[in-house]
Amino acid sequence: MSDNSSKSSSFGALAHRDFRLLWAGLAISAVGTWVQDVADGWLLLQLTNSPLLVGLKGGFTAVPFIAASFFGGALADRLDRRRLLMVTQSSYVAAAVTEGLLVLTGNIQVWQIYAFGSLNWIIAAIDTAARQSIIPSLVPRQDLSSAIALTSSLRRGSSILGPVIGGLTVAGLGIGAAYMVNAASFVPVVAAAIVMRVRQGDLRTRKESFGQAMVGGVRYAGGHLIIGGIIVLEAGLSFFQPIITLMPVFARDVLHVGPESYGLMLSMMGIGALLAVFSLVLLGSRVVRGSFALGAAFVYPAVMIVFALCRSFPIALGCLLLLGFLDIAGGTLRNTIVQMEVEEGYRGRVMGLLSTANRGASTLGAVPIGALAVPLGAPLAMAVGGLLSVTMVSTVGLRIREIVRFGRPSTVVPATAPGFEVEPAAATAQS
Repeated sequence: MSDNSSKSSSFGALAHRDFRLLWAGLAISAVGTWVQDVADGWLLLQLTNSPLLVGLKGGFTAVPFIAASFFGGALADRLDRRRLLMVTQSSYVAAAVTEGLLVLTGNIQVWQIYAFGSLNWIIAAIDTAARQSIIPSLVPRQDLSSAIALTSSLRRGSSILGPVIGGLTVAGLGIGAAYMVNAASFVPVVAAAIVMRVRQGDLRTRKESFGQAMVGGVRYAGGHLIIGGIIVLEAGLSFFQPIITLMPVFARDVLHVGPESYGLMLSMMGIGALLAVFSLVLLGSRVVRGSFALGAAFVYPAVMIVFALCRSFPIALGCLLLLGFLDIAGGTLRNTIVQMEVEEGYRGRVMGLLSTANRGASTLGAVPIGALAVPLGAPLAMAVGGLLSVTMVSTVGLRIREIVRFGRPSTVVPATAPGFEVEPAAATAQS
């Protein structure tokens, strides 16, 4: 753990050297990822001119991500998480350079975009499990919610600059240049992982096979009411709300704007995300409540419905600002609750499952929502997704009251499903 792990201040997790190094590197790479995402969306739309085929990319990325997340979580519970992070980030560089060269030489095809999407999400599945599992080793418990808020905000927060840079890069230098920018952005994360100091005692080795480890992780999460309930909640929210996937369609065909304004739309979500981060860091663990997490999950799809039905660009930007705030606030609270509840020996696998529920379900949901957009139009398809999300959140809140009653992390007793007993992690984590 960081040598200043006992120190806590108004800067929260950023007061700790090792977390600060990792966070800074991830912030740079997050901007680069947005640059490539803008290029990917615009390139697919140019090549196919089809909302269905744009959304179909989610199907090619979701299935590999979901499968690899189980494996990645087991790896994160078994291997050196710092070295695993170095491998995944270096793999991102190689993939971005290769795809960029295909674009620059004019040889890129639609199937190759799908293939690289699948490869990147396989890498992301392993990377996410390693990255989220290593965070508790870099900060003390009292700063964990701050660390999760800061890392969770990177995707949305970086969208303040990333999509704008992506739009300008695509318009000024061409789509191929965007992939090279993304490749370079991963280098700071590799450098940070090299110099980070992670306490060896935080690493877990297991005697069981990978298959047994993966099954054990699913059993553990399923037998824990709060963790299992939040994973189900995350999966439902993500599946019915593929707003990012359909954003190019809304920009071009609904609001009638170009790539620069498309980048601005994504940036508004980033501004909202930063506002959420500032709020969460200032308020700390006082707001880590299950009721707040459910409230944010309920309001988000309601705002999404308003966005789907509006035709005013300024109003749409306002909705995206609020969506960015609710996305990070709710997601951070759900993530923090899970991190506080999970036993260390299961952390990698549980975080792999949570990332599957979040990112995997989101990309998988893009396929049916994209297909629904063909006969109904993108606005009505997104509104239907919002209504389904509201129904799902209400159902989870009513059926799993333990989530609603979740209070301060320091006072929570883990909730286990009746009749389900989990073998203590310490007994299965012997080296």
